[in-house]
Amino acid sequence: MGGVGSADGVGAVSGGRVGSGAGDGGGVPAGGGRVRERFVTGADGVRLCVAEFGVVDDAPGAEDRAGDAGTAQAFRPTVMLLHGYPDSKEVWSEVAGLLAGRFHVVLYDVRGHGRSGAPEPLRGGFTLEKLTADFLAVAEAVSPDRPVHLVGHDWGSVQGWEFATVAATDGRLASFTSISGPSLDHFGHWIRRRTRHPTPRGAAHVLGQGLKSWYVYALHTPLLPELVWRGPLGRRWPKLLARSEKLPADGYPTASLPEDAAHGAWLYRDNVRRRLGSPRTDAYARVPVQLIVPTDDAFLSERLYDDLDRWVPDLTRRVLPAKHWVPRSRPEQLARWIGDFVTGTPEDAESVSHPITPRRVSFDWGRTPLHWIPDEPTATHVINVLHLLLPAGERWFVKVFKEALPLVSDEALLKDVKGFMGQEATHSVQHAYVLDHLAQQHLDTSSYTRQVEWMFDALLGGTPPWGLPVQDRAWLRFRLSLIAAIEHFTAVLGDWILDADALDRIGADEVMLDLLRWHGAEEVEHRAVAFDMYQHAGGKGAARYLRRAEGMAVAGPMLFYLWVSGARYMMRHDPGATEEKYRFRDHRAAARRGLLPSWASLAAATPRYLRRSYHPSQEGSLRKAVEYLAISPAAQAATAKPTGSAAAS
Repeated sequence: MGGVGSADGVGAVSGGRVGSGAGDGGGVPAGGGRVRERFVTGADGVRLCVAEFGVVDDAPGAEDRAGDAGTAQAFRPTVMLLHGYPDSKEVWSEVAGLLAGRFHVVLYDVRGHGRSGAPEPLRGGFTLEKLTADFLAVAEAVSPDRPVHLVGHDWGSVQGWEFATVAATDGRLASFTSISGPSLDHFGHWIRRRTRHPTPRGAAHVLGQGLKSWYVYALHTPLLPELVWRGPLGRRWPKLLARSEKLPADGYPTASLPEDAAHGAWLYRDNVRRRLGSPRTDAYARVPVQLIVPTDDAFLSERLYDDLDRWVPDLTRRVLPAKHWVPRSRPEQLARWIGDFVTGTPEDAESVSHPITPRRVSFDWGRTPLHWIPDEPTATHVINVLHLLLPAGERWFVKVFKEALPLVSDEALLKDVKGFMGQEATHSVQHAYVLDHLAQQHLDTSSYTRQVEWMFDALLGGTPPWGLPVQDRAWLRFRLSLIAAIEHFTAVLGDWILDADALDRIGADEVMLDLLRWHGAEEVEHRAVAFDMYQHAGGKGAARYLRRAEGMAVAGPMLFYLWVSGARYMMRHDPGATEEKYRFRDHRAAARRGLLPSWASLAAATPRYLRRSYHPSQEGSLRKAVEYLAISPAAQAATAKPTGSAAAS
């Protein structure tokens, strides 16, 4: 099986790209640091292409010249990033660049992929046992004295589960981060448990994953996958991937894709049926594991990981609103979570000390047209519903939080709550100005907003409606739970609008986009405050969780009703609309073009909130929000104004 191999063929690059020679598998951007590429001999003599970020020059006398920096480099943890199917190591280029300043980062092409050699014959050359031997060879070459922290995506994660659960890797692995790739052994037991003791729910889970795994059956057919990948699919895959995953057109995948995909079919053929049919019973994790689950993964169900606590004694779970290829679509979030897990710092540590400060923004609506998304009345008015709901809704947030302030005994939370109140009060005012602008364009919203005001002021006011026998403290806790649930959705929407590049491409009004993105960025910025407030003042134990679930049970349907009825109202009263009805099919069409969030993506946010381990720091990217606030025209103009505290007193 080849055990630990040897290193040979060392090369180095400073700047530019690694492995950029003609006919190779592309290259990893070197950024501003030094990157070395070399080959390591793995199992059966297969040569594996390895790239290392942030290496110390190994020329004579280089360590003396490096001085303290070289010494510090030697003690940085090694983070190894392992790609999946049909990728090569370049899928990790963005994440590697973000981690390289803190860690010794290693990427390698799995056998048969990128610039690594392929086994001969292919059949039997991709077993998990041989992949384990490859990993040990690379780990010995790049970090002979210290264990490595492994991060795997897709089949890199499937391999990683093998590495994390076998005795052969003891002492070579420090931790494992799994992304979009289950253990085949755990998967096999998951299927057995649900088929041997069937329930309607379990059967639905197995059937749902079976449908998502359609491609696995196709890859087991002889010759057909190779022909398709080396033919039309290989040529079209980059565009299909960019469109379906909304990935940037940055030169990935690399030119080796057709051969990578053809060879990689043997990952499935050599392992899937064998392990699912006879899963190991000792597949317990021997290192701490971080599980990152993209909630919109087209290939893997979240339910696959329901039994994972049985197999992993030290498990950290994360959920990420994203599709399958998160190393390309969400590199900043991944890099932050990987770094935090490796170093042991708190999740999203940057948010701990991030101040929540109101920004006294203003907007000039003089040139904003009624249909501020050109030729898209449905998309325009679905988003315009925000202006109908937020003036009254966010005033109500502030009123409820005022009532709850005496319950806050934590000084840091109190400071955040007051900042939250100030931001929400400003949001209310700015969205009310948009209603004035709509009225000037002959779209009167007053009859709808009166109903919204009645709902918040009378139905959800300071006392229970209709004389309901609810104690004051219980009524306050219910309303806090409702706000926490609503803020969960506003954080999801805030993260969406920050990424909605399609609105820029279609020529949406810049002032309206700035309002929405400033607001969305502040929603992400204070995403945890309402939840932390509820957790602090909402009681304890099971009763607190049940009330949290109750808040979501009310908030979800309420927001759906208000949004649909609001969109219908706007379409019906729009003086310039040629189509007077809001239709779900029009919404879906706009969502497919990236102009609206889909109802499905918003519905998927609900089960995340209901997880007992949920915390809002798992939603969105604080760094992305702060970066936008630093360039927002309105937010930057507001920096010259005195802000003060906006918590009404």
